[in-house]
Amino acid sequence: MVKSLLTAAAVIGLVCGTGNLPVRGATWTGGGTDAKWETAENWAESKAPANGDVLVFPSATNMNARNGVPNIALNGITINADAGGYQINGKPIKLKGDITDNSKEPQSINLYITLMKSVTISTSGDLSLGGVIRGEKFGVTKTGDGQLTLTGACAYAGQTTVHGGSLLLGNANALSPSSTLLLDGAKMCLGQGTSPSLGPLNVASTCVIDFGAGSGSHAVAFANSQALAWTGTLAIYNWDGDATASNSLAFGTDNKGLSAAQLKSVIFYRDDGKTRLGTAKWASSNGQLTFAQ
Repeated sequence: MVKSLLTAAAVIGLVCGTGNLPVRGATWTGGGTDAKWETAENWAESKAPANGDVLVFPSATNMNARNGVPNIALNGITINADAGGYQINGKPIKLKGDITDNSKEPQSINLYITLMKSVTISTSGDLSLGGVIRGEKFGVTKTGDGQLTLTGACAYAGQTTVHGGSLLLGNANALSPSSTLLLDGAKMCLGQGTSPSLGPLNVASTCVIDFGAGSGSHAVAFANSQALAWTGTLAIYNWDGDATASNSLAFGTDNKGLSAAQLKSVIFYRDDGKTRLGTAKWASSNGQLTFAQ
């Protein structure tokens, strides 16, 4: 009778939210003779990860970890605060949970990722994702003060939201033009010579697009963004487009890609915010911006 009552109470607790189901996880040690995920000796649990696991990467003797199981479906990846710089490579994965990087050391995850839901990527330091990210209607939210670098070709169509820190686009295809980009108190940076064609841009709080001193020429083109209600300002750093024609910034394909209020909230700087050039105006009828002195 007592056992039955305890069992019933446990079931009620889980259903009503007063109980917690354990999270399945696998913690990397790198203690095996190779760097393979499928080697049981590389994991604290003495077994290889399975579908539904959250992978945890703490400080370990082997900072290289290679997935040999194609399309394993993970509920998340966590890099602990004490971790050194990991190189995580291998076969594609399916992602049903978040990526959390708590380490200040540079981290690199070079996996083809298929999103099974919209995910959050939290960065304390510098995290580089070097594989393709796809996911149809799903999106990515970046949080934390660190930098997220995308060097693969992303093909997901959901919104990309950047809450704080910075997003570095390592190539022209790092974001899909089908994805709306929301910068919320964040910075977008450009890799060497990167010239992306992007979806619409939304701005909240004080944001920056940094063309990067000495990082080559950039032609950045956003889709028409006039329909989005900006609630912040956008600073353009390291702008030399008008002086040397090495940089360009466009919204849409005509002079209707931004509203008059949005234009007034875009401010160009010669450097990293010290030397103001002026607020934005249309350079021509093809959607390109310049500054009004």
